[in-house]
Amino acid sequence: MALDGYIFWDMSLVFMNSSGLIGLYLTFTIIMTVRKNGNFTPWSARNTLWCILAAEHARSFFIILTRRNKKKQGMNIRLSKCILKKGSFNRKLEYKRKVDERMNEEIKILFSETFDGPKGNRSLFTESKPGSGLFGTLDSLRAEEASILVGGVTIAAHTDHTRYHLWACNQTLEGKKLEFNWDESWEIAAVGEHEWKRIMKDLHLEYRKMTDFINAKQELSSSEVTVVLGALAHAAYHLGAIRQLTKSVK
Repeated sequence: MALDGYIFWDMSLVFMNSSGLIGLYLTFTIIMTVRKNGNFTPWSARNTLWCILAAEHARSFFIILTRRNKKKQGMNIRLSKCILKKGSFNRKLEYKRKVDERMNEEIKILFSETFDGPKGNRSLFTESKPGSGLFGTLDSLRAEEASILVGGVTIAAHTDHTRYHLWACNQTLEGKKLEFNWDESWEIAAVGEHEWKRIMKDLHLEYRKMTDFINAKQELSSSEVTVVLGALAHAAYHLGAIRQLTKSVK
């Protein structure tokens, strides 16, 4: 009974401190062996049970350590993913910035060709020779020629309408909300030399305003891009119309 008492006491310690059923299984095996053989001393039984208990504690410590390492690895992985996401986000921002800068440069080139004409003998959409832009085409016309009706409209009317549209776009870019009278922009028909020069001067002024606005911006907002591209497309259309009318008045 003394032997069994020692064994059961140590068995309970093993069971309470173990993290699984291994200790309980080994303890039960030792008790059955002691009962069967009878020559297993209490001290050797206790030593065996304490070895089992130490092994169980070592196993529990290893499990805890492994879980902590996995948790730490998981945190490191999440941190690495955050760093990668941040790096990817920064690369996207850098790419967008470069695209925006390139788009601004292309808009400047197209505006320059539309109004000032192509540089040299190369062009993107106008006739590849100097004076093919809007200013070069208008400079070749006298007020009398700009006042000739062709198909119910004059070059002077096209020119003043283009100026008015460019002015309206500049007002919009400045944040002003105005009501625009587009019919009024077509009211001019015949012009004298003085009025013709004034229209062209005002057209130059509005063009410089818009190019200064584009040059001052590192990147244009989506609404600004819409206004600027609208002004560009509108001016390019009327450039084509004026160049066609020029063939009839010359």
